[in-house]
Amino acid sequence: MNEGTLLGRIGSVRGESGFLPYFRLPLTLSYQGPVTEALDIVNVMASAYIVYAKGGILSQTGAYFGPCHFDPYGSLGSLFPGNPSVAWAFLLPANHSVLHQVEQERKGRDVVLSLVISVYAIPRDLQDRSSGITALKLRDATMPGNAHCVVEVSKSKWLELLKAVGYGEYHLAEIPLPRIRKVKALDASLQHIQRAWEHFLNGSDRETFAACHDALEKLAKESVNPNSKPDQNAFSRILSGVGPPEKTQKIAQVLSQCTSLLHLGRHEHKPAVELDHRDAELALLLTHACIAYLSKTEKSAKAKS
Repeated sequence: MNEGTLLGRIGSVRGESGFLPYFRLPLTLSYQGPVTEALDIVNVMASAYIVYAKGGILSQTGAYFGPCHFDPYGSLGSLFPGNPSVAWAFLLPANHSVLHQVEQERKGRDVVLSLVISVYAIPRDLQDRSSGITALKLRDATMPGNAHCVVEVSKSKWLELLKAVGYGEYHLAEIPLPRIRKVKALDASLQHIQRAWEHFLNGSDRETFAACHDALEKLAKESVNPNSKPDQNAFSRILSGVGPPEKTQKIAQVLSQCTSLLHLGRHEHKPAVELDHRDAELALLLTHACIAYLSKTEKSAKAKS
């Protein structure tokens, strides 16, 4: 008997989040064999490898990415020569510790995923049904000389996939964000903090800066007087009595410098300064920490004049 050739082509890769995030790799395959033979698939095994590319040039070495699992909702079925292509799908676990190593190695390059797929089948000779189980390697439809299927993923697409599987969404389990205590004088500031988080998650970096600035500005007006500005003088008055003068002065300087940084996001700041997502993250974490610290002081009433 003649096993023929199995050809496969990987389609658009998709990322899925959840309890166990994964990449979904759709695959279309066709069987080229004698017209008198068909393949009854009994098992499939697949492994994924990764290499990197820049300017179309592949890196010299690749790395094992992990096992791929056949979609449990799919069907292996049978393959007949001359029939239209069959659609399969493989699930590649998106282990975040592995992705961290990938990102350290990738260094802004494109990604090339390679699937090595072994298909175990019973060649069914339509005239002689005595054939036993045989194993075939699925070859790339574009380059049949390769005993594996590949798909190139641009760096922009790769970043979308990372986001889809939740990579980078750290929740700081070891050093959690400090809790902001409920203090009436901070109610308005908390609304601005909430707005800042919403802007940040939407990727609006400059608006994140502005909302953080509004939070500290509102704090100064609510805690000192309506005409107060968020400067060192206002923060020193807010912090009075929380410790020795030297500590109060240093903390007030930190709050004042933070406010100065946040002012970069205001429209009236000239000339405009380019801000990116890293800057917005820093601004948000600093502001959250400052408000949380102030909420833990005993200054729940307006600072004394």
